[in-house]
Amino acid sequence: MSEKPMKEERCFVCDSTTGKAGRSDDSIYWADTGPWCEECSHTLRDEVLSDSGAIQAAADEARAEEREKWIPLFDAISAVVSQSHGVYGFHLNGDVATWDEFEIDTLIAAALRANKET
Repeated sequence: MSEKPMKEERCFVCDSTTGKAGRSDDSIYWADTGPWCEECSHTLRDEVLSDSGAIQAAADEARAEEREKWIPLFDAISAVVSQSHGVYGFHLNGDVATWDEFEIDTLIAAALRANKET
């Protein structure tokens, strides 16, 4: 029987591997922020605990970078929607499922708003 490969988890501060595989593998999280590698955890513990704003700033920066990754996807979806009428073959009766039925624009706008608020 072969073992499943361990999911590679990376420190959200320095991007090095943590040697863990998620919360169920005793990953290090502080205030739902992480995962942290052992070195960053020990190095930054006093600073973070004495200044809770530091952990929030690091988390905010990580979220901003994550939001930027989604923009090209939203742009690509918007391009497909603007250049087509809908999804052919979606309805069993052969009718075209128009983009209005899926509320794509509303979903993208809501996702962008949610990303700005976090």
